[in-house]
Amino acid sequence: MAAFDRGLALLRSKGASDVYFLGDAVGYFPSVAVLHRLREERIPCLMGNHEAMLLSGDIPPERDAVYRLRDTFNLLTDDWLAWIASWPRLRRIEVGTQRLLLVHGSPVDPTFDYVYPDTDLARFADAAAEAVFMGNTHRPFLRSFGGTLFVNIGSSGLPRDHGAWGSVCLYDAAAGRARILRYSILDTTSELVARFGDLHPTVLNTLARRSSEAPYGEICD
Repeated sequence: MAAFDRGLALLRSKGASDVYFLGDAVGYFPSVAVLHRLREERIPCLMGNHEAMLLSGDIPPERDAVYRLRDTFNLLTDDWLAWIASWPRLRRIEVGTQRLLLVHGSPVDPTFDYVYPDTDLARFADAAAEAVFMGNTHRPFLRSFGGTLFVNIGSSGLPRDHGAWGSVCLYDAAAGRARILRYSILDTTSELVARFGDLHPTVLNTLARRSSEAPYGEICD
């Protein structure tokens, strides 16, 4: 949760007036700490593929060895599960003249689709929004297509482009401008590895991933 808190604090320090969470508060670590913070802060949430799998119980054993969703399920009461089940699959927001679409996956599959930096955006031509915000792939990018700005916000705690740098997105609706903000999570991930000694190698490898290129976005610390 420390990485999530750091990203939240960064957004607020940069003047964010409204904060939205685009899904996957659970998974990889058998913990519900982020859920508690989201509820405590009354942050509007979207259903991610991890929440959908958690609720359905439809998790192949080989995948759950990575996701640890059954372990997480066992930490939740019926009240918490009902709250998660209330999360919508998408949100449409109007800010001034800006129509914003918030999803976890993509405009055509809000929960489970994957949109990468090199994904063909033509199939989202009917998004009916000036800006679309996504997550799921944990790979941040800003791209424009057909008059729409497409934003993948990346991940606050498990980025897949560079494991030492969490990411959040700050959007200025008046200017129609998005910024990907990166912040160091090296110390928080080290603490997680020490705390959860049985993390799957896939997760450990993702946290240890480094790149010869600078992380995408603006380095803020």
